[in-house]
Amino acid sequence: MKHKAFTLIELLVVLAIIGILTVVGVTAFNGYTKKTMDSVIRSNHYAIKGVIEADLAVCMLNGGGNSKIERFQGATYSVKSSCRNAFNNGLVQHVLRLGLKDPFIVNWETFQGWVRAGRYVQDASAAWFGPPKKEPAYHPYYYVGKTFLSNQQGSAACDYDSTKHSSNYRAIELKTYLTNETTLISNCVDLSLLYN
Repeated sequence: MKHKAFTLIELLVVLAIIGILTVVGVTAFNGYTKKTMDSVIRSNHYAIKGVIEADLAVCMLNGGGNSKIERFQGATYSVKSSCRNAFNNGLVQHVLRLGLKDPFIVNWETFQGWVRAGRYVQDASAAWFGPPKKEPAYHPYYYVGKTFLSNQQGSAACDYDSTKHSSNYRAIELKTYLTNETTLISNCVDLSLLYN
């Protein structure tokens, strides 16, 4: 009995179909991966905003800018900080201790590899304190979904209300770029109540 084998043309057609399906599958998978990462980045952004607003409410309930609020620092301890000083760069350590992590840093080795490669990464938290810039040194921050926190004051501050005296107006701005590096999420939290 004679067995019929596949011809070369048939094998090439099958390989071409497998290749096309692979390309389509990988493209779709990459799209879903970016959407998932963007969801985590958005979630971190609004969670950080929620932490700031909740801390502001605690300060106001306890007496305003002169009251104290607990701030997580380091691995095992917390400190009492003046409410007027609680929304500075110590906020990043506080956010990190609350479990808000950068979704792109999958493990410590990856983080250390980025540092060795010269990528401008401060820590594994989802936030960084300072002004966002589109300079090459800062560029990886946007790519890995960092949320920039910056203190602002006076009439140049975000969401400035002209009915308030500019010298008393304080705010903290949150800016986060998604993975496409063009979509920006931006929010402003008014801290003026702490200084009035």
